[in-house]
Amino acid sequence: MMKWIYTGLLLLFLLQASYATAVQVKLTIPIIIGSVHEVEGLENSTLATSNFGLKFLIPVAPDTLWGLGASLFNARAGDGEGVSPGYESTLSAFMFQAGVDYSGIEIFQGYRLVVDLTVEFPINGEGRVEDSNGDKVSEAKSISGTGLYLGTGVRWGSIEGGLFYKQNDLSYGDLTTPRDPNKEIAIHSSAYGIFLAYLF
Repeated sequence: MMKWIYTGLLLLFLLQASYATAVQVKLTIPIIIGSVHEVEGLENSTLATSNFGLKFLIPVAPDTLWGLGASLFNARAGDGEGVSPGYESTLSAFMFQAGVDYSGIEIFQGYRLVVDLTVEFPINGEGRVEDSNGDKVSEAKSISGTGLYLGTGVRWGSIEGGLFYKQNDLSYGDLTTPRDPNKEIAIHSSAYGIFLAYLF
């Protein structure tokens, strides 16, 4: 619940800032094409993720913008086939973003190359492990780690599109399975794909 409250408050703040100043707001939706992952605490793990980010861009130099914002990361991870007993975890992280957008190279008239480099840090999150009957067996008490996002593409007016690479390393405190109660669940994932973004 708290992550949705934080997201709503941040969205309201960014929208007000974009109207009151020269600050722009950028909404980015990554579409994953391929990924690799490792989930500590689970065996032969499967992982499905979703992510979107929202940040405001502050001019600091010609064609260079300082980006501050947040992203919401969601994941479902579980033991692979043949593992018994099997456990499944539902994970989320509300990430603070800080980075730089550069768009100083014009490819064609009205089309500019844009490079986005952003680092992320979790400020809130949730984690839950359930057994095969859907009963909760543990819950995360804390979250730590980092994320990295690199995107490059083309900006045309207020629209951007291109390629991205994203890496997440997140650990969920006290989130374990009965099979190994001393090993906390942690995600190490890398993904690449295409992104769509809109500036307003």
